[in-house]
Amino acid sequence: MALDQNVTFSTIRIPKGTPHIESLAEQFKDFKLTALQASPEAFAAKFEDENLLPTAVWVKRLTTPGHQIFIALATHDAEEDDVTKLLKGSWIGMFTLIGPVPYDEFIWPESGAPLPGSDGTETRWQMTALYTNPDYRGKGIAKKLINTAIDFGQEYSQTLGPGVKTRFRLFVHPNNTVVLKMYEGMGFVDAGKVTLAEAFIAVGEADLIPKDPDPAVWHLRAGYGMEHSV
Repeated sequence: MALDQNVTFSTIRIPKGTPHIESLAEQFKDFKLTALQASPEAFAAKFEDENLLPTAVWVKRLTTPGHQIFIALATHDAEEDDVTKLLKGSWIGMFTLIGPVPYDEFIWPESGAPLPGSDGTETRWQMTALYTNPDYRGKGIAKKLINTAIDFGQEYSQTLGPGVKTRFRLFVHPNNTVVLKMYEGMGFVDAGKVTLAEAFIAVGEADLIPKDPDPAVWHLRAGYGMEHSV
């Protein structure tokens, strides 16, 4: 697909207090469903389940405390405010940042990951649900989303006092070598191995774990935990 040369790319955090939250929730739902069809392996949820959820659930997702959702946009008017851009622009990517995460909820003793810093010395954040429209891949959109999330976490840490660091963590499927290399290039390092069940719990989707999970699927310690501290 030929891309408009006059388009402007931007990344915006969906605001929680806007009066347009229901309209944004509908757009978020449409984009997530499109993403689930294009790249089902990028998400824990399934299209069939997400498609049945009412708008109220999507509004709750956008307004959940501690969950920041970033959207990558292709727009033509750089002067518009963020909400207008979200309502009028073409959504081409998304990324979720969860945190700050309490110390006890961040550690996985059996993963082999180094212990994080204590409260007061750093804030801890979980990253998840990275997706970019296939037509826009190779243009640095994913990195823009990640860097915007990193900036948000760092700005939060700075409000707590000088010298407070920021730790980011994400999980990557062991076969996803392209994504692994991208994160390594951005300064993320190997921080232990996690199970699929641990990954679901960490991103707030423990309810999606089957009641009788197959150990070979859910408890195999094979996923890469990667961290980046700034």
